Parts: sequence; structure tokens; C-alpha cells
Amino acid sequence: MKAVPYLCGWESGPGLVNLEAVQLIEEGRDPQWVKDTLSKIDVDKADAATLSDLWQRLQDAPQRADFAFVEPSDLAGIQAERPVAVRKFPLPSRESHVGSLARSLLRLRPGQASRVFHGAS
Repeated sequence: MKAVPYLCGWESGPGLVNLEAVQLIEEGRDPQWVKDTLSKIDVDKADAATLSDLWQRLQDAPQRADFAFVEPSDLAGIQAERPVAVRKFPLPSRESHVGSLARSLLRLRPGQASRVFHGAS
């Protein structure tokens, strides 16, 4: 199995480059450009440096003009494309739990509180 620096996965180096090509096409990159770029090198016989260069070159594949989706790769772009929504969820305060426990303990009859904390005797 040929290892390629910084290309990690269960696949060999050639397998990772081929999977990257498939993913790029699924992400709307020009399929003909990707295929033409791959056809210039025998991926299965290429050494690690050549596979690394090929993988880097594939990142320059042009986006199809008719691709109907927006798929940013950077955090700012992703955040800009998200729908506006409230992303903070209120959590009950610790004080409300303490207050609830205190009220429950105050309702206990004498002697019951020790059974709550120490078990029934």
C-alpha cells in the first residue's frame, strides 16, 4: 500500500486520490476537467510525491456553472449560508434546582429528611 503524506484514510494513496476525484465531481466540480487531469498520470503506479501533487492539482478543478448548490468550505462561508435561527437554548439555572430541593425538604415531616439522604431505616 502506497502511503501519501497528509492523505489519511483506509485506502491506499491511489485509492484516496480516486475517491477525492469522485467527491470533487459530487461537489459540482467539472467532471471532464477532473477526468482529463487524472488521465495524465497512471495513478496506480505513481509514487507518493506524484500522488500528492495530483491531489493538490485536483483541488483547482473548476466549479460547474450549472451546479445548483452552494457548498462553502470555510467556516465564514458556511455560517453565512446557514439559515437564521436561535442557537442558544435556555438551561434551568442551578438555583432553580436548589430551590426545588429546598421546597421538597420543607414539605417533609420530621425524620423523613434523614431517610432521603441516608436511606430508609
